[in-house]
Amino acid sequence: MKNMIFEKTGFLLSITENGTNYVANMRLSLELLKQMCESQEGIVRITGDYTGGISGR
Repeated sequence: MKNMIFEKTGFLLSITENGTNYVANMRLSLELLKQMCESQEGIVRITGDYTGGISGR
């Protein structure tokens, strides 16, 4: 998973909890979110905050 995220975004992840928790501070596109959800890496949870406008632009 960390290699896929680095290849797609250029961001390196912080890895904590003995390699079980990856942390990244970045904008997450729907395309990348879909790829992460469809991967076979055993992702349990993806969290974040919405920072867009109400108009959806």
